[in-house]
Amino acid sequence: YYLQATQDIPGLQEIMDDLNHLLDREGAWSITILAAAGAQEPSYPEQVHIGYGGKKGDSTFYGEDLFVKDFEKADEVFSALEKMLQNDYDIASERQQRYRYDNHKVYLRHLEKAENGFILRIAWSAFAWNPKRIQLAESMAKIFHNCLDADHEIDRIELKTKDIGYKGYSA
Repeated sequence: YYLQATQDIPGLQEIMDDLNHLLDREGAWSITILAAAGAQEPSYPEQVHIGYGGKKGDSTFYGEDLFVKDFEKADEVFSALEKMLQNDYDIASERQQRYRYDNHKVYLRHLEKAENGFILRIAWSAFAWNPKRIQLAESMAKIFHNCLDADHEIDRIELKTKDIGYKGYSA
């Protein structure tokens, strides 16, 4: 997520090269999912934080050097994601109100080919402990596909769920 100029990270250049290769096509988007424990942070009412290169508190698309160039498409994705999270899973989200994404150390700033990208900073507890986490992941994937890559067909996989743990257990 953050690249330190003084760090020598084995394999980093290969990873950046792979990302540049993947993003070197018309209409490519990068979605970074950052799981955050929040142990060292203030408690916020939102569990999903959407960042696209702006300053903390600036949810507009008028900031300088944003990760997003297609603002209309970005707004479509963010709005669909926010609506689904709130209505279907009671998960609150926000756009660049709690964290800053204008830092030069954010790895997206070091990619040659990135035209459109965003970061989803997700409170891991809202997803990992959510009994509907698989459906939630599927719902997010559908939004990303429908908004960003609807021209390409994908194989539909039916996700199966079952009760696990102590649910329904009695002595």
